[in-house]
Amino acid sequence: MKRKKPPKPGRMRPLFLVALLFLLALVLSLPFVLWLLTPNQDVQVTVYDKSVATLKAEQHQNLGWFLSHFKVPTQEGERFRTQKTYLGYHPKSENPIRDLSSMDERTDLLYIADTYGVYKSGEGFLRTLSEGESNLIWGGSSNSDVQVLRTFLNRESSSTVVAEYNTFATPTPSYVQAQMYEVLGTRWTGWTGMYVNDLSKGGETPAWIMDLYAQNWEFSGSGILLYNTDDEIVVLRNGIEL
Repeated sequence: MKRKKPPKPGRMRPLFLVALLFLLALVLSLPFVLWLLTPNQDVQVTVYDKSVATLKAEQHQNLGWFLSHFKVPTQEGERFRTQKTYLGYHPKSENPIRDLSSMDERTDLLYIADTYGVYKSGEGFLRTLSEGESNLIWGGSSNSDVQVLRTFLNRESSSTVVAEYNTFATPTPSYVQAQMYEVLGTRWTGWTGMYVNDLSKGGETPAWIMDLYAQNWEFSGSGILLYNTDDEIVVLRNGIEL
C-alpha cells in the first residue's frame, strides 16, 4: 500500500487562501458597510455661504465632509454635496446668487459659513478697483438676511443658527450690522485674528497688510495676526509674545 506524500512545506491550499482573502476583505470593508447601514440623522441643515469664488467651495468644504460623513441629509433626504447643496454664491452657474430667502421651511439648523463675499479681483480687501468701480460682486449680510433670520428664530418649532463672525462684519452695511447684533444677541469689537505659519514678507502674510506695512515689516516665523477695521495690526509671534 502506497503512502501519500506529505504536502511540501510553505504550500497553501487554494481553499484556505481564498478563505483568508475573503476574511481580509470582510474586515477591511466592515467600517464602510456599517456606515452604509447607519440611518440618516433626524435633522435638517441649511448651509449659507456667500464666499464661494471657485467650484471647490473652500469656505465650507470641511463642513460639507462632516455633514456627509455623519449622514446629515438634505431636505430631500439626499447626501450632502459640498459643491451643490448650499445657499449662497454658485460660480459658473447661470444664476449664481441663491440668497437666504429661498431657505427650506423644514430647516432645523442654519449654518452661516461665510458672508464675506466674492470679489472681481479675487482679493476682497481691495474695496475698489483702479477705475473706481466696486470690487465686490456679492457679499455681506443684507436686510433680507436679517428678516429671514428673525422669522426663523422666532418661529414656534425648534431653530438653531450657527454664524461665523463675518455674518455682521465687513462688508455688511452698518445699518444691517446693528440689526444683526439685535437678532443674534451679540456684538463685534471690530477685531479679527488669524494664524500665519510664515510671517515674513515672502510668506503667508495677507497682501493687503504688506501694502500698508511693508516698509516696517521685520517679522518672521509663525504667529497670530490681529487686525481691526481701522487697519491697526497686532503681531503675536510664537516663542516671543506667545
